[in-house]
Amino acid sequence: MSCKLSQRVDYGIRAMVEIAVAGAHGMTGAKIAERSKIPKPFLKQIMATLVKNGFVESSRGPQGKYRLLRDPADIRLSGIVRALEGTVSLYDPSSPPGPALQTLFDKLSQAVNEELEKVTLAECIEAIEKDRGGQPLMFYI
Repeated sequence: MSCKLSQRVDYGIRAMVEIAVAGAHGMTGAKIAERSKIPKPFLKQIMATLVKNGFVESSRGPQGKYRLLRDPADIRLSGIVRALEGTVSLYDPSSPPGPALQTLFDKLSQAVNEELEKVTLAECIEAIEKDRGGQPLMFYI
């Protein structure tokens, strides 16, 4: 058994990293989908949620692009997770595990949410660059 964030959150974080790397220039949805290997229809849903929640702005049209509304250092993973899925919970609220386990799982869920609050989008970018041997993520036009 594994405990993991949803694919929606995974894709949302990937998309946010790509947009952050593009900087003020922004990035088209097609380019985000291509670089992040996210299905375009799913990306559109995710991006609509991120726009609605004030993480990114979008410009319309064939050359429309997405841009971050805040500095990556000011965007916490907890905010992205909440926007896309709500808070992290280790059980399905519609069928709680019982009082003792529910209390334990609630504590664990709280700890995960607190850790997500500590991590910024900028730190995600730094971690990816470190994995790539210190090479900065680049976006080429």
